Amino acid sequence: MPRAAPSSVPVQPDPTHPSRPPPQNVLRIHLLEAENLVAKDNFLGGMVRGKSDPYAKVRAAGRAFRSRVVKEELSPRWNEVYEVIVDNVPGQDVEFDLFDKDIDKDDFLGRCKVPLRRVLSSRFVDEWLPLEEVKSGRLHVRLEILEPCPSAALLEQVLRTNSLIQPARGEELSAALLSVFVDRAADLLVSGCPDAWAPLCLRCGAPLG
Repeated sequence: MPRAAPSSVPVQPDPTHPSRPPPQNVLRIHLLEAENLVAKDNFLGGMVRGKSDPYAKVRAAGRAFRSRVVKEELSPRWNEVYEVIVDNVPGQDVEFDLFDKDIDKDDFLGRCKVPLRRVLSSRFVDEWLPLEEVKSGRLHVRLEILEPCPSAALLEQVLRTNSLIQPARGEELSAALLSVFVDRAADLLVSGCPDAWAPLCLRCGAPLG
């Protein structure tokens, strides 16, 4: 998926193509930290309270992400960022599930979620979420909506901003949103296949000069 950032250069809606979908937003998910997680690695039948090795699974708009494991910590700090293209289809959530990494089966540490419509409405959410289905624990997340902007002049500004907030771990933050609209095809040679399809390949060439 082409990645995105606060300023991007999408294809603008064309009135001659009413079937073209409108530009979508990008959800930037900051998985920051958790605290007071349940200790799953206990000793002597639970008489000695141990720690956990927590990690998080994040789901949004059909995409799934998994954080790194923080060893022996009940208040882990991840500071990881994920990005996903989202639309305004009702009933969607941004979901977080926490687990304790074990050799055999990972233990459940709680879950929480934020309705996507709330993020789309407020454009920015930064809060601690209580973990459900466990005795204790809460998760600190920051969610922000990045709107496509049809101005290539802002690209350098976005790149500079991204360099200041780029996390130490994870993929590079996006600076543009690429939209590809496939309109139609004609005179296809179909041999024994009732459904027409074609692969799409994007290539970056060398700069001119």
